[in-house]
Amino acid sequence: MAARVGTVPAAAGAVSNPRTQRACSHPRAIFHASSARRNLTRVVRCQASQAAVQAAPQAAAGLVQPAEVNYLTARANAVTTHFPTALGVDDFLQRLERALWGYGFKNDNSIAMVNLCRDEVTHTLKHKIDQVYGSSFSTHGLGGMLTLGVTGVGAGLSHSPVCQISGKERYVFFSFPHIAIDSRGSVGAISRPGRAGTSCACGAVIKCLGEVKKEGLSCNHKQPGEHDPEDVEFSILKQRLARRLLVEGHNDKSVEGLDLVELTKVTERAISDDLETLISHAVDKKKADYAVVTGVQIHNWGEPFDGKEPNLEFVAPSSIYVVVNGQRFDVDLSRYPRLTPRQIQLLASAPDAHYPSPAEEAEVIVNKAGPTTVRQIDPPYMYSSRQARRSMKSHLKSYAQLTKEEIAALEADEGGWTLADLDPDFWTAVSSSSSSSRFPAAAAKACVAVDDLLRDDDWVARNVDILRAVPLVAGAVGVSGVLANRIASGIAPVVTASSSQSRADVLVIVLSAVLLLTGLQWLSLKPKPPKQAEPEGHVVAYLDGSLPPSLVDEIQWTWRALAASTRARSLTLFHRGRCLAQLGVAPADATPGSAAPGPICQQAIESGRGNYLANLVLFPGRLEFSGYLPQNMQAALVQPVGEEGVLVVGSDTQRGFSQLDQAWVAALGDKLEVALETASPAAKA
Repeated sequence: MAARVGTVPAAAGAVSNPRTQRACSHPRAIFHASSARRNLTRVVRCQASQAAVQAAPQAAAGLVQPAEVNYLTARANAVTTHFPTALGVDDFLQRLERALWGYGFKNDNSIAMVNLCRDEVTHTLKHKIDQVYGSSFSTHGLGGMLTLGVTGVGAGLSHSPVCQISGKERYVFFSFPHIAIDSRGSVGAISRPGRAGTSCACGAVIKCLGEVKKEGLSCNHKQPGEHDPEDVEFSILKQRLARRLLVEGHNDKSVEGLDLVELTKVTERAISDDLETLISHAVDKKKADYAVVTGVQIHNWGEPFDGKEPNLEFVAPSSIYVVVNGQRFDVDLSRYPRLTPRQIQLLASAPDAHYPSPAEEAEVIVNKAGPTTVRQIDPPYMYSSRQARRSMKSHLKSYAQLTKEEIAALEADEGGWTLADLDPDFWTAVSSSSSSSRFPAAAAKACVAVDDLLRDDDWVARNVDILRAVPLVAGAVGVSGVLANRIASGIAPVVTASSSQSRADVLVIVLSAVLLLTGLQWLSLKPKPPKQAEPEGHVVAYLDGSLPPSLVDEIQWTWRALAASTRARSLTLFHRGRCLAQLGVAPADATPGSAAPGPICQQAIESGRGNYLANLVLFPGRLEFSGYLPQNMQAALVQPVGEEGVLVVGSDTQRGFSQLDQAWVAALGDKLEVALETASPAAKA
């Protein structure tokens, strides 16, 4: 992808216009017009005219990106159609920072009081506010409704820095309900990461809209303080909006025509009024200056989230003012020129753990979009989607290369089998084999080679015997060197205390002796190989007769896969207290299918965490497994399957399951959980 910092499009061959240049060189004259919207339009036209003059040489050089600008402008228009004052979130905050800085509000002398909806998608705006004013005090509520009260606000204000010169505190109040307008222009629709389908925002306001239309305003118009104790915040939000709608002249009939955009604006006005009430009770204007910034946060994300379309964030300010020394001053952000894409990119690329690295910033879209400048975002509460794709591709390439190299080595060593000999679908080949069979020979060799390489990637572990012998060799070399030195130098072998050579030889011999003893000790302390014992019993293949064929196939596949690639010798599956499957070796006197889960299995089900008994013989609780595991079974792995099932896998070897094996059994447990959920209710009952 080419560099993403864009330029403003211009028609090729544009010529300089002195009249346009004069008008654009005096922007203050434009800002004194009576209509704010007309002012904004004239500023945009003026900037576009000036940009056209400056961009003509670039257009000739092929540096202009009209397609990208047109696309981003269309995205911005889908937002400004409903919220005319909307600005890109970076553009908005950088204009706001400059405006408030002029009134003395800086990052080192102010505290931000941020009120947003509890939805995690709002964290993008909070994070960017924190970048400007430091860690903010959160006053979040469902739908953005203020529920913390005067005491809560006062607690946040008490954390404010105090000016060393004037002794004043400074607060910046932010309050924004939110709404989603996706890249296709659908109001209320948002695609969330890791979740299929389309979600909504704000869900609380959407639910209020539906219930108010259905129930009317009268039944929801209650006195403040009356709310549902089991649904506190939502009931407060719905009652507050019902009261606000009545104040604005709505009735049970007129609310039927409300849409989400209009109710979001009503929500913003209601929350702003509540914020003003809290400020009047909590802020002392004699000892503090403060700023109030209210509006609507708008999520203009791609559909789907992690697709090719950029995720954009907008803010539509409705009211911005400051109170300094008790006097109020309104702030109009349209009077502050937007930053260029390059400036926004530089500011947004400051070192921060939540944002992409400088190398990735080259792919971030930053360009003009109508009256604002927008920058592609990756919400900080989640993974960086670009980085996740890169990591996944890198891992897949590594795995493919690893497998390719190991299979090629086996082809050369074994001389005969190739990848063409394998079944096209390896897992299908496994599931179609008989219960007593193993993987195809070639596939088994490839799995063992790759698995061994993954396990033994530590050089020290692979050469432990050589390293254990190093002290022994060094000690022998030391003693031999002393004797050789005596013989070659002609010095008498008698050791005398008066000779420096003799004293040096004694030290070398002592150190060499220590090394010899250390080497002998290391060689003698070798780890004892895991004990392996042939399970005493008979092979069973019990499957509950009520299980549907699909679930039977899934259980059989799980057992064949475990038996072929691990030291597993038995498998028992319990679900809702019943034994659904018992495969492998079982005690000779046990009746297949009659076993029941014991306390260890119940604990695994309740906690949702597996339990690995690496040496079952020494474990007192082994009696719990005596009904379905042979007495000399060496290890057992207990893995929960959903919230009502548990899988018990027995091994004939102490410490027979490696960490990779345990992780795979956990994955197989998840797979069985899905199979049980999709099975018929009759089979699961």
